[in-house]
Amino acid sequence: MGFALHHTALVVGDLSRALAFYEALGFVTAFQWSAPDGSRTITQLRLGEGTIELVSYPGGAARPEADSDGAPRLGLAHIAFAVDDIDAALSRLQSEGMAAPAVTISETAFGWRIAFIEDPDGTSIELVEMAVR
Repeated sequence: MGFALHHTALVVGDLSRALAFYEALGFVTAFQWSAPDGSRTITQLRLGEGTIELVSYPGGAARPEADSDGAPRLGLAHIAFAVDDIDAALSRLQSEGMAAPAVTISETAFGWRIAFIEDPDGTSIELVEMAVR
């Protein structure tokens, strides 16, 4: 019996805002379903072989914060996207207001170039350029 990652689901506070962000990264809507009782909407977006599922609730949803003792919250740490040219990708996202101007690009000990931005709900997004120039 084998396992393969099917999708990652994110609860979003504003579906339109989240759709605009992920569509700007190149995702396209695969399907959308709304519960008959209006309790939630699920939208799956695809980019290549990857799928993200955006789950939205009427009135939005609050993002859990760190524990009161300062410990980080459990669960999703970040989503990483491979890019061919991190400088160009970050510059485009910054020019479109999707990334803060002060985002820095770092090089890892194993040769990747990385940068972190946030989606509209504060989910950490890592950009990864695996080939060092």
